[in-house]
Amino acid sequence: MCGGKQFIASASLGVLCVVSSGCVHYRAQPIVPNQSESAFQQRSLDDPGLAAFVHSVKPAVSRNWPPKILSLEAATLIAAYFNPAISLARSRVGTAEAAIVTAGGRLNPTAAAAAGYETLSSSPVVLRFELSLPIETAHKRSYRILEAAKLADVARMEWKEASWQVYSQVRDAWMDYITAVEDTEAIRRESKIQTEVVSLMQQRLSVGEISRPEWNQSRVAASRAAVDLNAIQGQVAQARLRLASAMGVPESTLAGLQFATTEYDSPQPMKQLRLGRVQKAGLLNRLDIQRSLLEYAAADARLHLEIARQYPDIQLNPGYDFDEGIHKFTFGPSFPVPVWNRNQGPIAEAEARRSEAKARFIALQQKAISEMEESLAQYRSAFLEFQEADGRWSAIQKDRERSMVRAVQLGQDDRLALDAVRLQSVEAQQARLQALAKTRAAWSGLEDAVQAPLDDVQWIAPQAKSENGRLPH
Repeated sequence: MCGGKQFIASASLGVLCVVSSGCVHYRAQPIVPNQSESAFQQRSLDDPGLAAFVHSVKPAVSRNWPPKILSLEAATLIAAYFNPAISLARSRVGTAEAAIVTAGGRLNPTAAAAAGYETLSSSPVVLRFELSLPIETAHKRSYRILEAAKLADVARMEWKEASWQVYSQVRDAWMDYITAVEDTEAIRRESKIQTEVVSLMQQRLSVGEISRPEWNQSRVAASRAAVDLNAIQGQVAQARLRLASAMGVPESTLAGLQFATTEYDSPQPMKQLRLGRVQKAGLLNRLDIQRSLLEYAAADARLHLEIARQYPDIQLNPGYDFDEGIHKFTFGPSFPVPVWNRNQGPIAEAEARRSEAKARFIALQQKAISEMEESLAQYRSAFLEFQEADGRWSAIQKDRERSMVRAVQLGQDDRLALDAVRLQSVEAQQARLQALAKTRAAWSGLEDAVQAPLDDVQWIAPQAKSENGRLPH
């Protein structure tokens, strides 16, 4: 009996040691809204973490950091560090990678112990100890790990998609900003000329050379130009706010910075954008297509797992009993008998999900091809419109306006005629800017269809892991 007690005590002590070792303890990480809001308001380009990040991905850019003139490349780097959408997607990667650990967990053995007594006076103590050792069959654990690993790959690809969407938002806000700045300069020039026209018309009105309706008409035109100037200045402020939001910083961070507004002033020539080249780049780079392939691989791994679950797991059940002074040892496996259920339902569901993933990939691929063809056609149309508007503006500015300036200098014409030609030049300039804005929008749409930059600006695509195995910022 003493031996049985010692066995039970030793077994219980061993189980307690195993259970208590390697435990994870809870660590509180409370959310303090006031602190997070204050941290956001204090973000700046002097942030040491931002400087380290820029140095890690773009050493050449980090030499002159923080920048005095903000370029699209610098704005993209700042957004890659600060924008919360990227942080959220990165957190989901951590969740998916933790799921791999869960999938790889082995089934724990179970232990049961019991003690009692009986009325037999010679040996009243009854002891029992049972151990159950589960054995997974048919490589179920491997298929679980494979599925979790593929889903983690999907999360990493979604992280890249989030990074691309942030780049796209920064680029669009940047394009809107420089377009609004260019429009402001054109409208400011128009307002200045219209003000001068009003002054000249007033002089002519005073000597009776023109009628009052003509003078009133010039005043209306000057007033309209002043209203347009106020409106476009509001658009500049709004575009600046959108840019700061896309970068993940408060608008005050951009105060005092100059902007490289001459970027994207000349559209890319059409010879560099052949349909075959664009489609090849898109089908190789589109992140949603790569993600769809990974989702199919995860669905395929799930099907493998459900098929493997047809085969029952085995439980080894060694036991020990101390009964009536006799030591009893038992062995024997146990397993469910798959008579009524062979996992047909989950297998059918997994097979249907794999078929759905395949159909989704094919539909997405065809959609991607159509989007690239449509975007390229839009860019061609916008580019031709820009070429025509640019040629007209150049002709008026270089020929008519310059010749009229010479005529005024020689006394062959007056300032009012010169202002009329200058207003025509401003009108042609505004038409050029509108066409340029269309080409920029079409260029952005083409990049979104390919999901990769088509120029020298490099998109900061996140890596799955850093060299030390930790997720980078």
